[in-house]
Amino acid sequence: AEAIVREVQAVATRVEQSGRDAVLICASRLRPPLQQLIAAGARRVAVLSINELGPQVRVERMGVVNVAAETV
Repeated sequence: AEAIVREVQAVATRVEQSGRDAVLICASRLRPPLQQLIAAGARRVAVLSINELGPQVRVERMGVVNVAAETV
């Protein structure tokens, strides 16, 4: 979970440095747990599901959150 928060923060920082607001877009079923996880982190990043975006919304991918599975 910490790795996801760190990666979201890193991507959000890069996006914000380009003068844009960071928004994490994910699958509908992932939105509630991701929103809760991200809200617990230091950075405020909006979390939306792809289904919440209207047809008029133009999405520009500025980064991808990718965390490899950790082995214990």
